[in-house]
Amino acid sequence: GSVPDPEDEAMLELMNLDIISVRLAN
Repeated sequence: GSVPDPEDEAMLELMNLDIISVRLAN
């Protein structure tokens, strides 16, 4: 696999935080 771009990793972290916040809200 290719080395992930920092921007891509940041986007993935933001998506993960959104998913976690939704889980906590429910």
